[in-house]
Amino acid sequence: MYLQMSALLVCLVLVGAARGATGAKSLTLPGNTTEDEATRELDLMTNSPNNRQERLFSVFQIVQFNNSMCNASDGTMGVCFTAAECSLKGGVSTGSCAQGFGTCCVFKATTCGSTLSQLITYIQSPNYPNAAPAGMCMYTINKCDSSFCQFKVDFLSTVLTQPSLGDCRNDTLVISGVDAASQKIVPSPLCGTLNGQSIYLSVANNASFAKFTFNIVSAASNSNWLIKITQIPCGSSSLAPAGCLTYNTGLTGMITSFNNLNGAGSLINNECYTACIASQANYCDVALTATNFDLGTGDSISFGAQKFTGTTFGTANSLTWNYTGPYFIPVCLDATNDGLMTGFNIDYLLLPC
Repeated sequence: MYLQMSALLVCLVLVGAARGATGAKSLTLPGNTTEDEATRELDLMTNSPNNRQERLFSVFQIVQFNNSMCNASDGTMGVCFTAAECSLKGGVSTGSCAQGFGTCCVFKATTCGSTLSQLITYIQSPNYPNAAPAGMCMYTINKCDSSFCQFKVDFLSTVLTQPSLGDCRNDTLVISGVDAASQKIVPSPLCGTLNGQSIYLSVANNASFAKFTFNIVSAASNSNWLIKITQIPCGSSSLAPAGCLTYNTGLTGMITSFNNLNGAGSLINNECYTACIASQANYCDVALTATNFDLGTGDSISFGAQKFTGTTFGTANSLTWNYTGPYFIPVCLDATNDGLMTGFNIDYLLLPC
């Protein structure tokens, strides 16, 4: 019976595709259709006049759609599934997708120890937005499958205790399990306020997962987090170039040190990574303006051949970065921040060639 049903489904899809060439939608059988019903409908489809074919297609109301990202009704993002699939996978139906035939399924882990493996997921501290409880809280993010190469991590709202003279000594976040090359540039541990910042993690050579481990010393610190993690397929135009921890893709944007807090934060020690900007057709030089710039003598950020340290950036906090190739920006911070340096926030604007 299953082989017969499969054959009938193939026939129906082929006929639907033929009709699609003339403007009709390709439809599939509902899951509760019996073999006899499918046989009768197939006979009607192939042997009856157009009006019966049109009536047949009005009976089958399930539209095929991809399990792609969608905008949920609460402002988050989810994956387009049927309502039954969403419930089975542990998501929450939040709005519709696929012209109303699917539901936008949001996956959010609010319990420590959770494991997720969807195209887009959220990890949220227990009791959010109230203070997270003391102790260790770990989340595991599995790759959807081997065809995914990067995770984009958006710190929508992440507030941990401030570093002490640049060292993360209290509440911390450690990211592990990513590719060896990515592990070398991911700041570890992270602390302070990371709201609005994003990083890219390479998992191309990773067999299965990345781990996000929070260690909260005391609930009195009022730490909490809400983080979005998007999986990016290998070969996608959205992939960050190899070696880039941060990646800006717009004509304008900001290059910001972690925990800058608009000049009111504090540098985190022992970071060395590359910030990157995507190249754009017909754009060359880059106009840079620092809204705040405060590095120690052992810290630096480089734009092409120009390397900056201390508290002076260009002329009156502005400069033009002459185009010499890819927009790669090395950042290196030493092991001390006795001077309580705040870091940098630099606006960029790509200029037409």
